[in-house]
Amino acid sequence: MADHEYERNDSLPPWGGFHAARRGLASNLYSLGVPDIVIQNILRHSDVSVTQRCYIKPLAESTKTAMSKLENGTQVAPNQEVEAKNIDEAQAYRVVLFFVVVSSQSGSGADDRT
Repeated sequence: MADHEYERNDSLPPWGGFHAARRGLASNLYSLGVPDIVIQNILRHSDVSVTQRCYIKPLAESTKTAMSKLENGTQVAPNQEVEAKNIDEAQAYRVVLFFVVVSSQSGSGADDRT
């Protein structure tokens, strides 16, 4: 048992549930151009139609524009040291950041099943 009261960090987006997290991941991979069949394999669905129908939610243009601005704000300047070992790790960081923001917008509710 914890010896302190839990306090939620309001600077972080609220948790929307596992379905929202998986849906956010699928949608972000889709927006990056990952083929539906690969997204299906990552989510371990038995049928690609489930992935397409229930998990891939293309983003509105305004959301894409806002996330592009956020991504550009996380770019590393040429004179800064990069913690990532290579560009793939830096890109992965941006995908995770994008995933967290979008999945927090997905909301939660009765349809949020894993």
